[in-house]
Amino acid sequence: MSNVFRGRVVVQKPSRTVFTQHIMGRPMSAPFDNERQTYVLREALKMLETATEPDTSIVLPEKYRVAL
Repeated sequence: MSNVFRGRVVVQKPSRTVFTQHIMGRPMSAPFDNERQTYVLREALKMLETATEPDTSIVLPEKYRVAL
């Protein structure tokens, strides 16, 4: 989920959330940026495996980039 919505989402307390530094509407990254999309997906799956508490969220530090 785009970091733009973080303030609204946190108060709803979803079980697990991954926030990205990407622009609104592109939470996985730019179209055809397979490397970054795979990275975001793997981080989300890793969090599902390692999160031990409800209301767990992470913020991925990488900024949005245009596909190469």
